[in-house]
Amino acid sequence: MFSVYHIIWLIIVAVFTVTGVILYRKYRPALKYILYAACTIAVLSELTKIFSVMKIVPSSDGSSFYPYIELNHLPLHFCSIQIIFIFYATLTHNDKARMDLLAFMCPTCLLGGLFASLIPSIYTTTITPGESFTSPVAYQFYIYHGMMILLGLIILESGAVKWRWVYLLHTLLIVYMLGFSSIYVNSMFTSPVYMNGELQSIEFSPNYFFTFRSPVNIPLTEKWQWCLYIAVMFAIVTVTLSLFYLIFIRKKIKANRK
Repeated sequence: MFSVYHIIWLIIVAVFTVTGVILYRKYRPALKYILYAACTIAVLSELTKIFSVMKIVPSSDGSSFYPYIELNHLPLHFCSIQIIFIFYATLTHNDKARMDLLAFMCPTCLLGGLFASLIPSIYTTTITPGESFTSPVAYQFYIYHGMMILLGLIILESGAVKWRWVYLLHTLLIVYMLGFSSIYVNSMFTSPVYMNGELQSIEFSPNYFFTFRSPVNIPLTEKWQWCLYIAVMFAIVTVTLSLFYLIFIRKKIKANRK
């Protein structure tokens, strides 16, 4: 993390997002076209990831070969799940549902993309820093998360969201629900090792939503440490999202008073 290659990618993402915002302010395309572009990038991103990490693996007897994608590449991370929301916001004809969803996507795309770019999981699961400009996965990762940051900023710029406290409640509930559900998903995809019917260890576990392991490798050896870690994670999410909504709700209140 924060190798020379990582810093170069962060600069590229920053240039990409700043340029995108400048072009949006200049030409003001309809938000639906921005969402269509986001859908396109999301699809191309997933296709790039699939065909870059897919392996042809033999069966146990060697008689057959199968395409296989390792579990950590499944689209179950928070940023990947946003693809569903992006497509729904693009295709729905329900204006209220779209606004409610955009109120969720704006901060979570912006902050999620920023967080993922600052702490890229690809360097601990898929590639080495030296492969930052030779592996398609690196391009897929940074372009997709740069798109998420830009999408959040453009939703903000568009004025499509009428900021209300109820949107904060909805956003927090969705994030909490997905975060809590990831504990089940991580456990379901974990490879346990048993001896005489007793659980001894695990050989592999995914880390969707970082609910199994800290993204900065903080050792968690006791249940109370893990509970404290989850509580801190939820507190950081709550405070960060609350500050985000507070800023723009206060701006809305000031603008209404004029």
